[in-house]
Amino acid sequence: MTHVPYKGSAQVVTAMLSGEVQLTFDSISTTLPHVRSGKVRALAVTGTKRAAIAPDVPTLAEAGVPGINITGWYAVLAPAGTPAPVVDRLSREIATVLKEPALKATLASNGYEPVGSTPEALRTHIDAEITRWSKVVKDSGAQVQ
Repeated sequence: MTHVPYKGSAQVVTAMLSGEVQLTFDSISTTLPHVRSGKVRALAVTGTKRAAIAPDVPTLAEAGVPGINITGWYAVLAPAGTPAPVVDRLSREIATVLKEPALKATLASNGYEPVGSTPEALRTHIDAEITRWSKVVKDSGAQVQ
């Protein structure tokens, strides 16, 4: 395979639909509508479990490529120096909103699985992701273009 860098999902999906590229790794929320329309074929999901929104799509491990666990995630961040009580309240309120049935249903229908955690848990997650992906980039020899 040849790596073709795109600036975002819109460009890579357009490239897939036009036949410019034959394979992509992209978020399920972006590509699933095209899978459902029959314009592209989902080969696998990159997490350790099947996606609830696409239970018929196997994991990479189930498809014969074990040892890969890549999932996308989003977070709400505040500027450095935001007072701890403000951060704590934002965290609590966001976690509360993420439990609302209507929002959970909307997010789930788009392939998102809300978590809602603490600022400390998010920091731990971000630190682990930086460590993990820094090693991948270094080992790959990838350069900023």
